[in-house]
Amino acid sequence: MRIAIYILLIFVAHSLFAANGTQSQLTTQYVLIGLVVVVLVVLFLNIIHRKKKPEDTEQLKALRFRYDESTQLLNQLQGKNEQLQDENSRLESQMESRSRQISELEKKLADYEANEAQNRQNTERKITELDNARKALEEERQRVLEDEKRAREEEEKNRTRIWALHEDNAKTLMRETCQKSEISLPTFDNTNLPDGFDPKFKPDFMVQLLGQYVIFDPKSSQSQSLQTYIKTQVQATAKKIRSSDSFSDIYKTVFFIIPSIGLQELRETHYVEQGLSFFIIALEAFEPIVRTLKRLEDYDLADKYDPQERENIVNVLATYDQHIRQQNATNILTTIRGLKVMSEKSTIPEDVVQAIESRRAQLRIEQLSPAQLKKLIENPEQQAKEILALIAPKQPEIETQDLSNVGPIFQE
Repeated sequence: MRIAIYILLIFVAHSLFAANGTQSQLTTQYVLIGLVVVVLVVLFLNIIHRKKKPEDTEQLKALRFRYDESTQLLNQLQGKNEQLQDENSRLESQMESRSRQISELEKKLADYEANEAQNRQNTERKITELDNARKALEEERQRVLEDEKRAREEEEKNRTRIWALHEDNAKTLMRETCQKSEISLPTFDNTNLPDGFDPKFKPDFMVQLLGQYVIFDPKSSQSQSLQTYIKTQVQATAKKIRSSDSFSDIYKTVFFIIPSIGLQELRETHYVEQGLSFFIIALEAFEPIVRTLKRLEDYDLADKYDPQERENIVNVLATYDQHIRQQNATNILTTIRGLKVMSEKSTIPEDVVQAIESRRAQLRIEQLSPAQLKKLIENPEQQAKEILALIAPKQPEIETQDLSNVGPIFQE
């Protein structure tokens, strides 16, 4: 019996101290502890009910000692059990907290992975869009370059074609223009020179006006620098005219005819070389020039003024031209200044600007009277009178005799 009790106690103690704190093992420990308690109680009752014999006194003491040891061991086991329960509760609380943290982290991880996937898709989409835009831009750039190249090639072809046909077309058109009934001027070319004209000098086209021959020379150029070509032609033509035996019969103003597209390439369209004036004009300007010269011939001015009078006329026309150009420049600069002044409205408060605009919108636009304009245009003396009226000192509103009439008022 004692041996069984000892073995049972040792087994229970070993099981209690070897526990790792899990719920199932704790349940097993509780069962074993209960069994130990029942055995001890039965043993204790058995000992009490047994007849006490003198020879059992030592044995009883030993049993009581062992009982005390078992009770002490049981108390220790109960304390250990309580500690294990507390530790188990603490571990379960930690496990729940860790489980919540793990759940939160798993949720964050899932959100992060979802966001990462979305961001990756967005990035890939933007990369694709950027790549498509780059390709489209490159294609558009290539298309623009090809269009510009085709435009330049087409323009060069048109320029070459126009220049190639220009000389013959210019001669034909100028000849047809001079044959008009209201113009009716004799024309000449290098295959049909006037009688007595220097055969060594063969202009492409000439018109007889004012008793002289006006040269209209169509030019055909394949040069890359039209300005250089024209300047070289001016020098060469001036030299030919000066050395010609018909120099005195040639009008001292020479016109070079070029296509209108060529005028855009020129910085200078007027040259003076060896006392001769050279004008570079488009073919479209030929008829107005010829009509103007024809009008001068109709007036027969060549026999009615001497060189000094001609110089006076040139000076007057030059003065008129300078005045008109200066007036135009003044108007342009005044307009620019006016626009700058109007732009300064941005420096004043918005409500003031709105008030100004509202007041301006109500003002009536002053119309110039055609009758007044005509009166001043046809009478320069009236213009001077109007200007003098503006700058003349104003008469006082009170006359001297009026002051003499009120003199007694100031007397004592």
